[in-house]
Amino acid sequence: MEKKITYDDTRDIAIRCVDRLIDLNILPEDEHNFEVQDLIQDEINDVLGLDIDNKFEIKINDAIKLAEDNAQADLEAQDYDVFGQNKI
Repeated sequence: MEKKITYDDTRDIAIRCVDRLIDLNILPEDEHNFEVQDLIQDEINDVLGLDIDNKFEIKINDAIKLAEDNAQADLEAQDYDVFGQNKI
């Protein structure tokens, strides 16, 4: 059976990140932490291509490939300025 990452998994990761940031005194313990948690989860979901309505889970191997493709696209984008001109 191939392992998967679900939308719920990314929520749990975001919760653990916020808890750790509080433990390290980087983030105060207050009511705005849900916003931070949502922000972290959104960023993780963007990288993995997850969406609560359309794509609730992704296979680990697919997630790795997607992350690699996104990283390559980011590197290639650095070769161009804001006007789309090649910097090289």
